[in-house]
Amino acid sequence: MAYESSATRELLLESLKGMTLAIPDLKAMIAHWPASVNLHKNLLRDEVHERFERLFPPGKRLQKMKLADAALFGSSWWPYASFEDLCVVTHLSTWLFAWDDELDSAEYSNLINDMDQATTFREYTIRYIRACLNQDYGEPIALDSPIITDITRVCEAVRQGYPPEKTQIFLNELVYFVESCQLEQQNQVEGHLPTAQEYLQRRMGSGAVRVCLALSEFACRIVLPSEIMADPDMTTIWDATNIVICIMNDILSFKKELAQGQVDSILPVLFAEHGSMDTAMSIAASLIVQSIRSVDDAAERLLQRHGEDLILRRDLGDFIDSCKYACTGNLNWSLVSGRFQICQTTTTDGILVTLAS
Repeated sequence: MAYESSATRELLLESLKGMTLAIPDLKAMIAHWPASVNLHKNLLRDEVHERFERLFPPGKRLQKMKLADAALFGSSWWPYASFEDLCVVTHLSTWLFAWDDELDSAEYSNLINDMDQATTFREYTIRYIRACLNQDYGEPIALDSPIITDITRVCEAVRQGYPPEKTQIFLNELVYFVESCQLEQQNQVEGHLPTAQEYLQRRMGSGAVRVCLALSEFACRIVLPSEIMADPDMTTIWDATNIVICIMNDILSFKKELAQGQVDSILPVLFAEHGSMDTAMSIAASLIVQSIRSVDDAAERLLQRHGEDLILRRDLGDFIDSCKYACTGNLNWSLVSGRFQICQTTTTDGILVTLAS
């Protein structure tokens, strides 16, 4: 029987326990897109682990951050980046992971059930980032929060290496991410179970994909004209890339999230609406396939319209490929990363996952 959207999280959680999940062949869906790993992966891993050891004391959290293999994540997302740029964009990704865990991790967060303190933490985050990226806001405020201030290096590199309009886009995406996380926690604290449509709208911000895409030009060492970035087809590429990564991520992290008592994910909300996990998975997979097609079609139209300028076409092609690398890289990392505990390199014939009972 399908749940009403107002169903309690506890009832939904209990209904999902012990289910067997049939994950389709996700790799086959994007097999026609490029995939690679940056040659600097091992050197990057040393850099990342040294930084983690400065940020976290010895213990379970440090161990889990290392186990997640952020170096593979960064090297798969940005296989084309120079080592210097790769360090910056990977630093951004690890900051996003650590910052998010600080607020919503059942294992580490002191703020997960304290909406007032969490809101203050987010407000300080935005104020600090604004000041780091735009000196018109004054000097960054002094904070006794190494998680927030860990983004300083990223902001300095962006401010120095990006034109002002691109820096502003990066700032806007960070603010959108933080505000979406605020809405997510508010729903959790209030016990509100979102509809699939509500969830996806929020997830497009809280997933932080757009934050990372905002540095694709930085990593590619290109600057696309503002009219290109405002083109409706470019908007489609951003939105569809976001959907592919977020839904694949939701599917592969479902077992881990459920074990932590969390149901804020695409499969639980679809299950709550339709009363069938097979239906939920089918709808999620269809959204991925439709979004892949949207990226391909929008990319073809963009390249056709701007093919006469060879340099622009090259840069545009590099940006489009960066979105595709983000999708294939995120999937390949998710399958082997200790963060999701899938631990396999292939999705041929699908994956069967049994949820904890």
